[in-house]
Amino acid sequence: MSGVEVRAYSDDDREAVVELRRAVASVDRTDDGLVVAEPPPDPLFSGPTQHEAAFVVHNDEDRILATAQLQAEIGPQQSFIRAFPVVHPEWRSTRIERLLVDRLRERASERRTAMRSEAVHFYVHCGAHQKETTNLYESTGLRFMRSRPHMVYHPLETLARPEAPTGITLRPYLTGLDDQSAIDTLNQAFADDWEFVPVTEEGWSRWLDAPQWREDLNLVALEADQVVGLCLCVINEERSHWLGRKDGYIDTLCVRPSFQRRGVGGALLLSGLHALRRVGMISATLNTDEDNPTQAPRFYEGVGFREIWRWAAYGTKLG
Repeated sequence: MSGVEVRAYSDDDREAVVELRRAVASVDRTDDGLVVAEPPPDPLFSGPTQHEAAFVVHNDEDRILATAQLQAEIGPQQSFIRAFPVVHPEWRSTRIERLLVDRLRERASERRTAMRSEAVHFYVHCGAHQKETTNLYESTGLRFMRSRPHMVYHPLETLARPEAPTGITLRPYLTGLDDQSAIDTLNQAFADDWEFVPVTEEGWSRWLDAPQWREDLNLVALEADQVVGLCLCVINEERSHWLGRKDGYIDTLCVRPSFQRRGVGGALLLSGLHALRRVGMISATLNTDEDNPTQAPRFYEGVGFREIWRWAAYGTKLG
């Protein structure tokens, strides 16, 4: 398509990207009016600077038609490079979107050459119901990989009281005290997940140093002095602006295997929701995996979440 190209994001694109997201928000919403947006950037994901990892598609009038940012989760055995393309509704499933996906895949392949992982996987996401877009992904050689339910608790008004099991204490995270046992908990809890990438001290430090880190919004479950579960909550002001509501995101909920199915996860999640409500959030969202037996949608439904969207991940293994 003449007059259209993909280039790296720059600070000058900010206002145009805001306008793009407003157009997307007018379409990507539920029947009861809740706007849907991709999850906020995860501090555990490493990678290049924002401008090296983010791209825009623009026309010859410099109108931004699409944007996306790559995030990489890097491990010794396997790594994952992911993106949630944001495409203007008028240009979805057209060459505009294909140009962006091709550039994301190209950049991911460039990054793969610098990784020492045995396997590197590239994923892009769209709404599972967006059949024309999923057909476009397939036409580029990508294949369906995962279905990720997007769930919301709205409004945060009628929350049950969290009740920790006997011998378990819930409290906010204490930096410096909980670090190592938190890392151990994360790695034990997700060891059997097919996308498992071990959390390192370096990666966890990125979480603790991230601007959005707040100890009052990150809860731990303790047996004695050992962390056995975590609920990590994120408030991203920019994302709340796109959504049009104050929304807290449940980034991670995990419990050590030996403590699962005892009510620790439910108590942690409710504690996280209460913490979000106390700081003024009116809703909470999360993404889960329907094939994860410990994070199944029915668990979240039992707490009060409901599925409002479903992301489809299409990808490939990079050479």
